Amino acid sequence: MSSDEMSMNNEPNPSAQMAAGRARRWAARDVIFATCTSRPFDVWNRNSARFPRRSFVFSVQQVVQYSFALAQVHSGMVLLQLDKISHSYGANEILHRITWQIKDDTRTGLIGPNGCGKTTLARIIAGEIAPSSGTITQSGAVSIGYIRQESAAPPGHTVWSYIAGADARLADLRSRLAALEETIARNCQSPADSSPGNVPQDVIAAYGAVHDEYQHMGGYEYDARCASVLSRMGFRAEDYDQPVELLSGGQQSRLTLAALLVRQPDVLVLDEPTNHLDIEATEWLEGFLSSYKGAVIVISHDRVFLDRVVREIVEIERMRLVHYRGNYSAYAAQKEERRQQERKAYELQREMIERTEEFIRRNIAGQKTKQAQGRRKQLEKLERLTPPPFQRSVNLSFVASHRGGNEVIEVRSLSKAYNGLPLFEELSFLVRRGERVGVVGPNGSGKSTLLRMLVGEEEPDGGIIRFGVGVEAGYYDQRREGLDQESRVIDEVWSVKPSLTTEQIRTYLGSFLFTEEEQFRVIGTLSGGEQSRVALAKLVLAQVNLLILDEPTNHLDIPARLALENALDRYDGTLLVVSHDRAFLRRLTTRVIRIQDGAAQVFDMGYRALEAAQAEAREKQAQETVARASATDQAAPRQVVPETSPADKAARLAAYERKRELERRRRQRERRFADIEAEIMDVENRLMEIDDELGNPAHAADWEMLRTLTAERSLTKEKLDSLYEQWAEMERHSSAGLD
Repeated sequence: MSSDEMSMNNEPNPSAQMAAGRARRWAARDVIFATCTSRPFDVWNRNSARFPRRSFVFSVQQVVQYSFALAQVHSGMVLLQLDKISHSYGANEILHRITWQIKDDTRTGLIGPNGCGKTTLARIIAGEIAPSSGTITQSGAVSIGYIRQESAAPPGHTVWSYIAGADARLADLRSRLAALEETIARNCQSPADSSPGNVPQDVIAAYGAVHDEYQHMGGYEYDARCASVLSRMGFRAEDYDQPVELLSGGQQSRLTLAALLVRQPDVLVLDEPTNHLDIEATEWLEGFLSSYKGAVIVISHDRVFLDRVVREIVEIERMRLVHYRGNYSAYAAQKEERRQQERKAYELQREMIERTEEFIRRNIAGQKTKQAQGRRKQLEKLERLTPPPFQRSVNLSFVASHRGGNEVIEVRSLSKAYNGLPLFEELSFLVRRGERVGVVGPNGSGKSTLLRMLVGEEEPDGGIIRFGVGVEAGYYDQRREGLDQESRVIDEVWSVKPSLTTEQIRTYLGSFLFTEEEQFRVIGTLSGGEQSRVALAKLVLAQVNLLILDEPTNHLDIPARLALENALDRYDGTLLVVSHDRAFLRRLTTRVIRIQDGAAQVFDMGYRALEAAQAEAREKQAQETVARASATDQAAPRQVVPETSPADKAARLAAYERKRELERRRRQRERRFADIEAEIMDVENRLMEIDDELGNPAHAADWEMLRTLTAERSLTKEKLDSLYEQWAEMERHSSAGLD
């Protein structure tokens, strides 16, 4: 998102801003209701959740347009049409004559190996670059939101001002509303001044138009939406005034993602959105995207994420798009079946060609010359099948130089704090030889800090870290700070084992998919995925018996992730890994340490045990919520007495009477809810009738009627607000079991 799209809203107090704006709006609307000459409609959502609702004011034209738009949404409307799109970088063509319809109900996972053109296609869809050939057709005014892998917010903003200005149109409408409200306030200093002569008609008309558009776009809910998304992205209220240039790279990526999500464009194009998200934020994003009302296109190598979000997989294969129905798991099964069918068809055709060529060779000069010539012509016309493409993958194999002792790492009473805020205190755990230990927790909980302390890059505030006898550790840093950005690939990897010959090191780098040309590139010019492969190549060559890995799957495509998993699965050393890749954790971990709120919790049996515990906790919480909502009282403890005693009989009778009383109160409560809901509906209908009368041009000159209707509207609105408050109070009492 460019900086010119953002509003420079540097209000330090969002709550005060909202309150002031609300006061101006209501003052302006009171005037406009008495003088409006347009015909307003109150559009109510009667199926919404039970809480006081706000009126949405639209013109007749807007209501018709909105209804038409809804009809289009439910019809699976084509938003973008890509027709014969090709793109080249110099002489290197990476996309060839691609055709794709993107509909409003699209939930697509765009996959393929690194370098196949996924990001290029995403940028073409987003309009950032033009294709070398082909056309893109939009269906009307389609808004497209695109987030890159590594994105940063422009300087000069705070966290709140950046996200508050994310929707440039809403920011502009907000400023125009404030200016118009001030104009109205200057012309009408009190309710007694609310006559048509005091407010120019062009101001009233302008305010109505801007207000309708602002409300239609969800302007009054925008601040709450911003706060909700920021919270899910790991930002606290105390972070709102933080300048964006002081945020870490991961925080900036999450902030730009949050700014895109609150805009809610028609088409969301996300390039590796989970790279900097913890598991909790990733799961929230999964839910958000699953219910998103526009099109969603996700470039991701996170298999669990793809399984939970997408309904189709589009793979870039040999510069073209191949479509698969279903999520990633369905794609994997279909892909394997398709590969086997293609292989079988290719082999059958090859056998047929060999038999035909043998027949031609034997009979071209014999008695069956004409038959041989006919078959030769058939072969010449035959469309030859190509063998299924062989997808090269990284060749990984971790080898431990020696076993080492049984106790690999002992951590006792470890503590660490930043700026007086503790990350963790009294952290203790023991890692034994051969274990696969996963470290998980929210962003900022101290996972990466823990690994840096283990390898000596950072000092703890207290506690003991002890390595066992014969332990040799290798460290993979997700920030890749261990790579010399000025060094060439071949020199960087060769430095780990200088005894290798030139031929050996070049062959070794070839197994990590580095071509002869790429081996002599400077590391600083490589992509994130390529630098990750360099770091892994160095780690494999080191032959250590303890691997300490910090987010090793970031920037790796799915084939590379699978290769890494396979290699670690065969590794006979010890593994300690920080990861947010749930598929990776499920397969490899034998134990999981969860760091949260300064404490550590150990889950034996691996990540699946943690998932089971979390699912059980969520189910228990849901049951408790249901129980609290339905229960009206807590039975008093009673003394245990013999079943046949008079006291027992009395207790049974009392329990029966109590049950009858609870049932009676339940029915009474339901009747009260029904009565008040019916009354709310009647009052709402009357309010709409009054607004229709106020907007009737036939009454425009009848000032007495307008005053009467305005007064009635005020009383009706007060009554409606009171009914909402009564309803909310009943709901609170019911949930708390007080009635």
